[in-house]
Amino acid sequence: MKRGFTLIELLMVVAIVTTMSVLSAVVYSRFLNQNASDNTVDQIVQTLRKAQMYAMTSRKNGNSGWGVNYTSPTITMYQGSSFGSPTHNLALDETFGVNPSVEVTPFEVNFARASGLPDNTPTISVTTLNQTKTITINAEGVVSR
Repeated sequence: MKRGFTLIELLMVVAIVTTMSVLSAVVYSRFLNQNASDNTVDQIVQTLRKAQMYAMTSRKNGNSGWGVNYTSPTITMYQGSSFGSPTHNLALDETFGVNPSVEVTPFEVNFARASGLPDNTPTISVTTLNQTKTITINAEGVVSR
C-alpha cells in the first residue's frame, strides 16, 4: 500500500491557506486604519484641551490666548489670537503629523486668555475608509468625541 497525498488533497490545503492569508490581510489592514483614526482623534482632543489649559493659565505670559489649527497634514498648537496673525509666536508652536490615510476637516479654534472660551464651536470629522468619528467643542469649551 502506497502512502502519500493525492493532488486533490494538496490543492485543498493550498486553497485553504491562500484564503486564510487573504482574509487576515484584509482584517489587519482594517485594524491599522481604525488605529490610525483613533490615534488622530486622541491627538486632536488632547491638543485642544492643552491649548485651552494654556490659555486659561496664561502660559508663557502671552497677552493673547492659545489656539489649534489643522491644515493637512499637520496639527499645530500656537500662542496668538489666530494662526495667521502677527501675534502668533512661532517659537512656541507645537506640531503633530497626521497619518496620510486619515482625513480631517480643516479647523482653527482659539481659546481666550484667562477664560479659556473658544472663539467658535466647530465640529471636526476624522475619516478613514468608511468610518467617521466626530469631535465637537461647545460654547463653554468642552471637547467631546
